[in-house]
Amino acid sequence: MVGEVKAFTLLEVIVTIAILAIVLAIAIPNFNKYMKSFEITSQFNQIESDLDWSKTYAFTRKVQVSVVFSANSYTIFDSTNNKIIKGPINLKYSCSTNPANSPIIFYPLGYPTPASVYTVESNNPNCTSVSFTRIISGVYDGTSCTQ
Repeated sequence: MVGEVKAFTLLEVIVTIAILAIVLAIAIPNFNKYMKSFEITSQFNQIESDLDWSKTYAFTRKVQVSVVFSANSYTIFDSTNNKIIKGPINLKYSCSTNPANSPIIFYPLGYPTPASVYTVESNNPNCTSVSFTRIISGVYDGTSCTQ
């Protein structure tokens, strides 16, 4: 047959669109949950990086550096020379410190005051822990930051 046109029927197109709509209805909520988790993890990677940078800054310049957290931002101060080094750095997800409302201080030899920074966003309790020997990311279990 010359001139025969090959095409999809209207029914085939409607069934395909219906299947695609069902798949998207299932996938989109999971994608949003994944994106939020990714954003929180990314935020804590930035905090960990800035804490590590603060430690290096304190050690190399032989000054005391304070990292002060508020609900939605943090600022890095050179406490010895009384000046802001970095910040305020805005946070999309609010953070708290343990001990509560205490700055994290890095002394001129690079030693910090032990503390942790955490968020208790639903189903994603990320944290960054600062100890005398290292700065690590982990999961906040309600009392401490565990790796």
